Amino acid sequence: MRLLGLARYERERSWAGATKPLIHLDIGNLTVRAILTSRQEDAFRAVCVVRGAVETNFDGWSKRVILTSDRVFLFPRDHLKVSSLEREAAVLEALDDCVHAPRLIARRQDDRISPYPFLELARVAGSPFYGEAYHAGEFSIVVDLMAQLGRAIAEWHERSTQDLAPVLLEAFPRPQGLLERSLQNDPSRLVAEVADVLGVPVRQGWIEAVAAIQSLSPVLTHGDVHGEQLMTDEDVLTGIIDWETAAIDNPVRDFNFGEWGRGWYRAHEHDFALLRESLWTSYAEGRPLASLPDWRPVHLFFSLIGAWQCATSTREFDIERRPLALASLLAAPT
Repeated sequence: MRLLGLARYERERSWAGATKPLIHLDIGNLTVRAILTSRQEDAFRAVCVVRGAVETNFDGWSKRVILTSDRVFLFPRDHLKVSSLEREAAVLEALDDCVHAPRLIARRQDDRISPYPFLELARVAGSPFYGEAYHAGEFSIVVDLMAQLGRAIAEWHERSTQDLAPVLLEAFPRPQGLLERSLQNDPSRLVAEVADVLGVPVRQGWIEAVAAIQSLSPVLTHGDVHGEQLMTDEDVLTGIIDWETAAIDNPVRDFNFGEWGRGWYRAHEHDFALLRESLWTSYAEGRPLASLPDWRPVHLFFSLIGAWQCATSTREFDIERRPLALASLLAAPT
């Protein structure tokens, strides 16, 4: 209780409704004690050859993190999160030659350190692209970052799914929200429902756009791509972290701006068409042999979901966005 009393606790809600705890413990060695006891830390430093000061991070849903200057150690929060760690280890092994995925150094199991297995990764250079970075710099920098991200996503989507670990073949338990319905329901009925909710007639191309997205072949997806997962160094994308939600899924799973949070929407929602064009065009160029639509159906698909979300939500942020979301949908090219 004393440790929690010293912590600063905040919550941030994304427009999709998720509540994420952000715990900042800036109290020296006590941050390590939230992960390891003194005896466990001694064993950890000896076995993993860790010297000097370390950093800690508690932002993740399923893990706690210890960072050195060149490595990252991932510990599950409890026994229920071990499976998430196994999923992350499996995908990093599968993406060992992927430039933008962290390199898995070792799976570790040592009862002197932790009752649960933990992972040792090479630390990715740079810092997360989120918060103030959404507003900093010129818009052209953001557009270029989307192009870099598109090429990176193409790299892991091109990975064969034939010989993946069983854990990656298991469906990840996603919330059954509007995106899930849009990927699974009959396109004609879905679009008719959305148009009725919005009070507008069905536009030409809406049904075709949903059908085109639903027809995309499944690939290995990250499943939670957003600014906090993107590591950048001087406007260069250096890596994508946090792969615990990876699974075989529809490719557009990794293009969902709904994961990016309020800061992203406030800064760039007016420019989503340009950002998606940059993101998807570079992605398609990275997968020349895949049968992919251009960026327009992708933008239209997510614009439908965005307007639908705002029209049915009772959250103040979504209600404020209703006019812009509907205008963006009606202006979306088909």
